Amino acid sequence: MHSRTLVTVNIPEVEPDIKTDQEIQESIKNIEIAMERCDKGNIGQSVMKKLCLSRYKGISNTFAREIYNAVDELLEPYCESTENPDYLEFEDHTDELKDEYENKSVDCIKLPGGRIVSIHNSIVCGKYTVHNGLVYQKRFGQLKNEKRSKSAKKMTVLPNYPYKKLYKSFEDFAEQENYMVYNDEFKGYGYVYNPDAFYDWYCIGGRWPRMFLIKEDCTDFTVGDRDYPDEYYKAPDGYKWAAAARKKDIQWKEMNRYFFDDAIQKYKRYKEIFETGVIPEEHYCRITENGVSAYGHLLYSKGETLSEYLTKEGIKDMCKHIFSQYAHAYLQDGIYHSCDECTVDEETGKSSFEEWRNMLDEFYNSLDDNAVLVSVDCHF
Repeated sequence: MHSRTLVTVNIPEVEPDIKTDQEIQESIKNIEIAMERCDKGNIGQSVMKKLCLSRYKGISNTFAREIYNAVDELLEPYCESTENPDYLEFEDHTDELKDEYENKSVDCIKLPGGRIVSIHNSIVCGKYTVHNGLVYQKRFGQLKNEKRSKSAKKMTVLPNYPYKKLYKSFEDFAEQENYMVYNDEFKGYGYVYNPDAFYDWYCIGGRWPRMFLIKEDCTDFTVGDRDYPDEYYKAPDGYKWAAAARKKDIQWKEMNRYFFDDAIQKYKRYKEIFETGVIPEEHYCRITENGVSAYGHLLYSKGETLSEYLTKEGIKDMCKHIFSQYAHAYLQDGIYHSCDECTVDEETGKSSFEEWRNMLDEFYNSLDDNAVLVSVDCHF
């Protein structure tokens, strides 16, 4: 899953590194030329070039590179795969494993050669299964049914076979049955993990690069890692979209106006599609008796008014809040906050949207005008 997470970093005024900026621009041109020439059938090569191009564009100015470095440092304590011991804890399972080894059992299968293995052992679990005390071969023959094949009939089920009999030692049980390795540093069997982790990988912008609208001449920003060509992220005249910018440079009123006007155009477009029955080539949707839908979501309901549409899409509510786009979480003073903290409606099971928007507004109002707001696409 992906979540749009807001983080802030403090970056002083930076002196432009003209030489590096020019070198990156040259690299961008070279990659674009290479993409035009590369074999379109070589998907791996094409993907790698797109990733490189996206990253180079994200760090194409000096300030952007400062943002990437600052965010990387800020988020390391929350990475699931960090190897920094300062952020890791050991979850000790030694005692519960010993109790399981001494007192519990597992269904086993005795193989034709006499070897006894757990039904979870990779030797048998992928190919055989057990029903009513008998071994069956999975996906047997052309019909791929379970069957008492010749090989299955040569095996014997041993129900509730004690772990202590199955494994010669506790160490074998822990490592072979539970895949846990003894940790010399913590003197036990278990896992080293980051208790504060909320992502396993991230990128700036990512699925949500159109987070902040800034003036065209603004230099303290980054577009982040974009999934599509720049033309896809068209902004109003005199402005551009950014994935990170200083608080004082973000044009909130213009953003609200943009999303409001965009919603009106979408309503008119969906209404026309429904009434004419004609779907333009650039639109992926389908017409039903109830309206126009895409990916299981109803874009336009039959007979829906503009006011009803704007309310449904949250556009009217949007104008009451600072954040015109919905973020799923934010990081403040080292503490991770998400919409899951809000009151849950017992009927719908959903968190209070209004409560969450108010939390976001409070977070924003607490920031210094020079603080750099960054939209991070976190995967977890």
